[in-house]
Amino acid sequence: MTTTAGVTHEADHVIFAVPGYAVPALLPAELRTTSPFAALADLNETPIITITLWYATKVFTDGNVYISPRDREHGPIFDAVADKAFHWKDWPKLKAEGSIIQVLIDAADDVLPLSDAEILAKVSQDLARFFPRCRGQAPIDATVLRLKNTYCGTRVGYWSKVPRKHQTGLAGLWLAGDYTAGVYHYGMESAIISGKAVANELLREINHAGFEILRPRYLPFVRV
Repeated sequence: MTTTAGVTHEADHVIFAVPGYAVPALLPAELRTTSPFAALADLNETPIITITLWYATKVFTDGNVYISPRDREHGPIFDAVADKAFHWKDWPKLKAEGSIIQVLIDAADDVLPLSDAEILAKVSQDLARFFPRCRGQAPIDATVLRLKNTYCGTRVGYWSKVPRKHQTGLAGLWLAGDYTAGVYHYGMESAIISGKAVANELLREINHAGFEILRPRYLPFVRV
């Protein structure tokens, strides 16, 4: 393996723990057009925007994660929203007495051109629209985090292009990421689980039983 700085490293195994669309550029040219790598070149990254709003009082009554089908014309600007003050309540350093509302905008291509001020105004409007306790409440602080070159966009045709496996057909070369084998699709949790799975695959290669900490534990679905 040779780095961009021209330094060569020898290794028994190489794991590509990057979004699928980033894999082809890291490969030797002769491998980029072969399976399972060729189709990955057709994938694209998708921007994610996370907004965090600090309130002096509680504006959410629970720690539920509220998920919305984001309608570009009529629906809220966000895909998911939750009060992280509930999720972090056992953290000793948490000093906030009010809500810490975290808002997720997934596949945010259409929102990306908006300024931070415009995004915050729209988020505040939609929170007041769907959560009565937010009405008339202004956050005491707010941040807008724009994540780029991190997630792979699950656009039309995505699942026909990704390999859904860790093996590449080449000895010592492995794929890890949310587009590989696993019961979850798309996301940080799936990416972490894939890394654990590959680690255990490598242990099996050297006739090791594997480590219990690397075995994924899936949360059961809850029926309400």
